[in-house]
Amino acid sequence: MVTITPKGGAQPGAPHLMYLHGGGYVMDIAAVHWDAVAWLCEELGASASVPIYPLAPEVTAERTLAAMRSLYAELAERYGADNLTVMGDSAGGGMSLALAQEIEADGGDLPASLVLFSPWVDATASGEGQKEIEKRDRMLAVAGLDACGKLYAGALPLDDHRLSPLFGKLDGLPPMAIFSGTSDILLVDGRRLAQRLEGVGHKDYIYREYERMFHVWMLLPVPEGRKALQETVAFIRKHHGDRSE
Repeated sequence: MVTITPKGGAQPGAPHLMYLHGGGYVMDIAAVHWDAVAWLCEELGASASVPIYPLAPEVTAERTLAAMRSLYAELAERYGADNLTVMGDSAGGGMSLALAQEIEADGGDLPASLVLFSPWVDATASGEGQKEIEKRDRMLAVAGLDACGKLYAGALPLDDHRLSPLFGKLDGLPPMAIFSGTSDILLVDGRRLAQRLEGVGHKDYIYREYERMFHVWMLLPVPEGRKALQETVAFIRKHHGDRSE
């Protein structure tokens, strides 16, 4: 795990971020991840923990998620759960949601908020409309999702909530921000997640859909990426330390 702090150190009482990187569960963290997390830390005066988690197929969902649950418990003990935001992109977004579901199920203290960038929350790659979007998606393919999902699943079925949290329990979860782009085949995951949250009566989530934006554009130095990060900062600030409800 790597800890990031802003120049001059984290501000007293600032949030702490737990960032889970994307990469289909099979690829290492990239420079764009570090850049985005560092920018968020500077804007929020926050520190961040970035796990360098083991990759599939050598290590699969059950072990990886259990390790992240253990790490979260350590961070909650150190910083306080109501000071934590769990967030991630793509596969890391799916893992963030699955982690929150595990915490809720075992009665642990939930984080103040979740932030999901282009989240991959259905490893079955069966969302209606993905094939049509694939024609304009220059980064992802349905076949790639299928292959990576099977590698990460290990002995689990692909619709198990630990790798497909879309099918898990969604009520009782923290405030959540979801960002999707219309030129990303994972758009259908973001849309369905927002629809399911609405269906279970989740009271505090936002869903942001950016036209013509591609997979994990939030991490890139483009105007739309900076706008998404600014929205993220506002969302985290709104919910930081809030246990009033």
